[in-house]
Amino acid sequence: MIARTEPTVRRMREDELSGAPDGSLHHPAAGEGGGPGEAELPREQVGWVAEVRGRGAGSLVCALVLPKADPPSTHSLPRLTHFLENLFGRPKKLPVRVELLRYEVNGGPAGEAVERALLRRLLGELQSDWSRVPVVVPERCLAAQVALRGARYRAVRVLHAYFGDEDGYLLADEYTVPDFSPGREADRSARRSTARGS
Repeated sequence: MIARTEPTVRRMREDELSGAPDGSLHHPAAGEGGGPGEAELPREQVGWVAEVRGRGAGSLVCALVLPKADPPSTHSLPRLTHFLENLFGRPKKLPVRVELLRYEVNGGPAGEAVERALLRRLLGELQSDWSRVPVVVPERCLAAQVALRGARYRAVRVLHAYFGDEDGYLLADEYTVPDFSPGREADRSARRSTARGS
């Protein structure tokens, strides 16, 4: 009887991320689910590698779409805030959305375990560090869609040609109502509060 080895998942190093897709995708215009300036939002890549017995068995790469930086201010209160952030540490900026850029699992007997380990890691980040933000998943990435549905995410919009020639599905937590229209942030928070309260 052959003992199965569970895959280990580690964060990708910078040199490994440099070979990943750069996130230069088609980003939606205002009419297709994106707000003004959507393509100019800063992006940061993060990824993980699953290994079985020290060999790469799969990988997952995401782009974190970050909010725009606040413009510098000349008032004293923002300068004091900036000083305190530098002194005690800057609060971590949460992404406004996560885009799944690459998801690969090598075949073989450990394939299913590798798939589960990578998706568990993604879901763990979404539920803790990234505060359950919406996720854009390529149409062909069924395993990620199923895993997200099992974690109470649902498809709320199809983003046509989001990944070049492939559509993307915008999946959101059942309590989140993604709306990329300007001036809707207050409405969104009110709906989330109401939904959580009931």
